Amino acid sequence: MCSFAVQSELERLPFVEQATLNLNTNVAEVLFKTDQKVNIREVVDAVYKAGFSVGYTEAVFIFDQQTVSDQFIFSYEGFNYQFLKPAQEVLNGKTTLKFLDKKFLRKKAYTFWAPFIKNSSQGKTKADLETLYHVTL
Repeated sequence: MCSFAVQSELERLPFVEQATLNLNTNVAEVLFKTDQKVNIREVVDAVYKAGFSVGYTEAVFIFDQQTVSDQFIFSYEGFNYQFLKPAQEVLNGKTTLKFLDKKFLRKKAYTFWAPFIKNSSQGKTKADLETLYHVTL
């Protein structure tokens, strides 16, 4: 029933095609509709709404020879993604990004990232922060 509650909440989101949960690994794989704008915060909120928390959040993006470094920001579908502490490298093809904001990973991991997030958020407006995700590789 637990996995069904999470799956149901995820599949209620208008941009979710299918959610598959693995009870052995406690991992949810969410496939998104190709013609819909995805809001990762809504995905995480759906898990919390079902009565659970998130251990970590990752998403696969496709890059074309994009050089990234600390504080680099790229925009996609109205959201901004700011890299924190990646090894500088060129991203090409499918790349998994790890989300670092508070509800997106375990408390202990967030404690490590919190000072970097706070530093990178200085000078940004509330509106800026509502569309900003902190990520790493």
